[in-house]
Amino acid sequence: YYFEFFSGDTNIFTGQTPTTMNVTSQIPYNSTISYEYSPDAATATTLNAGDTESGISFQTYDMFGNSADQALGSYGTLAAVAYTGDPGCSSDDTSTDELLAPTNDIEVYPLTYSGSGKYQIMFKATTKNTYYLGVQYNGAIVCGSIQTITATAAVWAPNNTQITGVADVEVNQGATLTLSFRDKFGNPSTSTSVLVSVGGLSQFNLTLSGFTQNGAAWEKTIGAGLLTTTIVYKTTVTGSYPFTVTIDGHQVPDSLILESGTTTSKTSIQASFGAIADVTQTPFQTVRAGKFSTVTLIGVDTYGNNVTVNDWNATLSFSENTGTYRIDGVQVSAGMGKVTFRFIFFKSGTFTPT
Repeated sequence: YYFEFFSGDTNIFTGQTPTTMNVTSQIPYNSTISYEYSPDAATATTLNAGDTESGISFQTYDMFGNSADQALGSYGTLAAVAYTGDPGCSSDDTSTDELLAPTNDIEVYPLTYSGSGKYQIMFKATTKNTYYLGVQYNGAIVCGSIQTITATAAVWAPNNTQITGVADVEVNQGATLTLSFRDKFGNPSTSTSVLVSVGGLSQFNLTLSGFTQNGAAWEKTIGAGLLTTTIVYKTTVTGSYPFTVTIDGHQVPDSLILESGTTTSKTSIQASFGAIADVTQTPFQTVRAGKFSTVTLIGVDTYGNNVTVNDWNATLSFSENTGTYRIDGVQVSAGMGKVTFRFIFFKSGTFTPT
């Protein structure tokens, strides 16, 4: 329309049909967005691991600040991305690439256009963390678009419990297992009230951790709301003890039972003897003069376990002078903690060994 006005009080539409003028927005985009949340910001920006969140959308605007009424189309590209730190605001397309969150921690889906210049953001996290969600226009971060997202742990999974601290021990020396409760994605997660049962350690004492023995297993009910719990174990009997842990009837996989300080699976505890405390012996027999006989000495620790090393020394002598007998050989039994003496007497009598 072209209008030309003259002086005077003139109405150019007198007797004419009124004309309606529809003013639309310019082609987006003016590098500005505003977020909308459903049902509210707190709910839309917090999710449990494994859940898909779809409660965040944003409005685009034209160069004059009017709400856009169409998609960006061929005028550029919009994308939502997740970061592990606040990327700030930069026109550099790649300056924040090192902050991009791994896609196996959080996945951000392609934007969905919902009409009237609005886009919906959908994302799913499997790793518990705080993320920074932002919108990129043609690869550059839109200033003011960073949105903090909190991913919390999913419901804990009994058979995903991780056990650390498995270590071999000396008799009567304790060690501690730590049970860390996790969800199905491996995130630390609080437990409900559960029954923990440890099998294979019937020769051990777990009472320091509040466990009671039920047949061949040790059992304890763990209260709700815990991220971890510990089990102190010790024994006075040497041996190798394969063990299992079940939680409410779910056996913890061997791959999640780890040797202390490592990521290597260890499902057996070796209890070794303590320091030598005494020596036992096989009985001395009545022997004939001129005939060889033997006696074996066995080293034991405080708890009666054979000290099966060969780094201890033993001597044998009798109450007569050495001219009446002879020690004719000493045999150390490798790995058995034993020393065997072979001796012979040259005359009859009663002799006291020392």
